[in-house]
Amino acid sequence: MVCPTLTADGDLLEDAWRDDSRPSQRWARSRGHSIDRVDQMQSVLRALVAAVYVPPNSPVPNPPVATREALNRIWTEVTSTYPYQSLQFSPQGDAVQFIGSSPEEGVTIQPPLVQVQESVLGSLLSAETSARKAQAILKTVQEHLGVPFFLNLGIRVISNFTVPSNDGRDFILHRAAVQDEARLGELAGGGYVWMGLKYVVHQADGSFFTAVVEPLQADPRMLYVDLDAQFPGMVALDAIEERTRDSMRYVDRVLDYLKHSGTAG
Repeated sequence: MVCPTLTADGDLLEDAWRDDSRPSQRWARSRGHSIDRVDQMQSVLRALVAAVYVPPNSPVPNPPVATREALNRIWTEVTSTYPYQSLQFSPQGDAVQFIGSSPEEGVTIQPPLVQVQESVLGSLLSAETSARKAQAILKTVQEHLGVPFFLNLGIRVISNFTVPSNDGRDFILHRAAVQDEARLGELAGGGYVWMGLKYVVHQADGSFFTAVVEPLQADPRMLYVDLDAQFPGMVALDAIEERTRDSMRYVDRVLDYLKHSGTAG
């Protein structure tokens, strides 16, 4: 099950992260990245999402219900520490979204889905801070909804990679995937063609990682990298920080792999 990511209107943020020129992308530009050597590729973290699911069949006598009163109590407690700007209830009053200063920041409580998404400023420290924030918010939600436990933790990490020659399309086509230009021309049929890569790795403990790598459409000098890490089973909320570190280490592994793939070795 992939880790969904919703805007305040309930739409997926995926296209926004792929196409948008937000602060971390401008940060990369302002640093003047002009990469000639593959070993100088860098990862710029953009966003972190942590999602869990309410068990479909609660073992308690009265299954938890997300009432407007409970959701208001969660809002009051969460915003006493984290300054979300507004909240939007569903028409039925049984789901809510907390909206932050940008579409990349918010909380979704829409049982069975509970999700926290946060902008990451490009450093390990800010990512770990965001993970601690998500952990604290999820504990608050669990307490006020009376949920005995959550299931199926998903951690999603959105990054941009700088690439040699500042050409993400060329890097994937001719270095990471080593495609034949003549055959690509046949496929394109006179049009413009680009491609992406998808890696799925299943771990022995039942977790699995899905990494999607594409040219960043808003800035073709970079790559868009979307890692979705899934940890099935009962969620230990105190372990979210460590699971986030596991996910970030896997992003580093993808970066190292791309550095040495194709003709890069």
